[in-house]
Amino acid sequence: MFKQLKVFIVIMVAGIGFSYASDTVSLDSTQLKKADSLGLQQKLKAYYAPIHRFTDGFFSSPAMKYYSRNYSLTEFNLGYKENKQERYELQQGDGIQQFGFDTEAFLKHKDKDVLWGSAAYSNGKRKNVLWNESSDYAIVAPYVMADTVGGDLSYEEYSFSGGYGIQLGKTMLGISGTYRALLEYRDIDPRPKNVVSDMEFELAAARSLNQKYQLSFGLSVRKYTQENTLKFSREFSSPMVYHMSGLGVDNKLIAGNKTQTYYNGGGYGLQFQLAPKDKVGLFTNLEYRNFSFEKTILDLQALPVSELKSKLWKGELAYLLGDQERQYGLKLAASTEQRTGIEGKFDNRGQDNYLLISKSKNYLHEQSDFRLMGIYNVQKQNALSWQVLADIGYSSDRTDYVDPVRSMDFSALSGGLNLGLTSTFGQSMIQALIGGKLSKNTNASRSWSDLKTSSEIYRMLESNYEYRTSDYQQLNLSARWDYPLNKGIALSLKSAYSYTAFDSKYSGNQFLITAGITF
Repeated sequence: MFKQLKVFIVIMVAGIGFSYASDTVSLDSTQLKKADSLGLQQKLKAYYAPIHRFTDGFFSSPAMKYYSRNYSLTEFNLGYKENKQERYELQQGDGIQQFGFDTEAFLKHKDKDVLWGSAAYSNGKRKNVLWNESSDYAIVAPYVMADTVGGDLSYEEYSFSGGYGIQLGKTMLGISGTYRALLEYRDIDPRPKNVVSDMEFELAAARSLNQKYQLSFGLSVRKYTQENTLKFSREFSSPMVYHMSGLGVDNKLIAGNKTQTYYNGGGYGLQFQLAPKDKVGLFTNLEYRNFSFEKTILDLQALPVSELKSKLWKGELAYLLGDQERQYGLKLAASTEQRTGIEGKFDNRGQDNYLLISKSKNYLHEQSDFRLMGIYNVQKQNALSWQVLADIGYSSDRTDYVDPVRSMDFSALSGGLNLGLTSTFGQSMIQALIGGKLSKNTNASRSWSDLKTSSEIYRMLESNYEYRTSDYQQLNLSARWDYPLNKGIALSLKSAYSYTAFDSKYSGNQFLITAGITF
């Protein structure tokens, strides 16, 4: 499957180039004159204007994508990423090292249609993963397969997406799709081999209410599967394999040597968006996502042992004022997610013969986030452009387990300030961003009194609790340099660095560098 995906991505990249060539041929002589170095520089400055970070979320529907940009552009990048954290969630590791490439294209025909697509490949390693031998922890948690040994996990990940929107009078119809495939493994004991497939499609329609506003409604469907297999070359000295259920609880009935699991899930989403075509005025985005999966133990004749149901609500409301050179506005964003775990109770009748007796809701995880953002942006055509973006927010997180009774509850206030600068030097364009963020814990409590303080489970829970409830300060730096070459092609270099200082002696560093071309 992964060799076929490699071939598919190569074909897709070639297709994006062909689409670009076709689009260029269709341009008239006036448009071709704008494709020289100076014209490309102006297009890059407009396409990557910092204001888009404030508005892009309101144009995520395939029926609204047409209005997200005024210019067509294609970009190809090669890059390296490294992340090292001294405070972290044990199940996700203390950092990554990753090489990869990605390509992205946006092709717009004025008053007609829009086509976009992307493809990406990454090859890397997650470092020091403990208490988790499954992939996509954020999706399948807490129902992961685990042991006390762990280690680095190598991975290959492929993804591609695309969409098409067409204008029919006052109506815009759009369709989009995304697909992600992940292979994750380790070459020493314990040896997991995990294969993930994650696919989503969305259909949407938008209607012009007047000359200014566009209203969109979309429906999406999702399919998710994961094959999670664990092997040992030394079977007689292999560690205990656990099937976790939340807050350190494991299903003791199937603990031991059950090493083949399968996750089968899916869901749907609804999205409503209202946005001004000229990006000045009122913006609204409302989303609902419903997702669930069932975990089965293949060693026990595909016995379903647990199910997780997730419901996500998200809302954004913004108002932006200004003109082509100056914009300022506010955005209010809120989200809440509820994850409910349902577990089976079984009667063991011997020789791996289990009879389902009942089901119960044992696990509940609720998290919410509320955030207010403000922006002031000055966008000059041939002079220094700058932007100030500030935000303040409140987040809360609570996890409960019924039997045994355990809980973890915390909340935090956070705020950030970012300054962005864009300038041109001859044919070059340079963008720089410096930002800072502070987070202060306002409430923290946990209860797992049934555990002995000397147990490994207790130490794992305490470590994760300290990470989740730590105050921290963060510094973010990034820069981008674009240099137009001949025939409408530009060279680009990007780098980013992030430093996080926790409320103790711990810190974290993240570094990214990429090189690419745009046309």
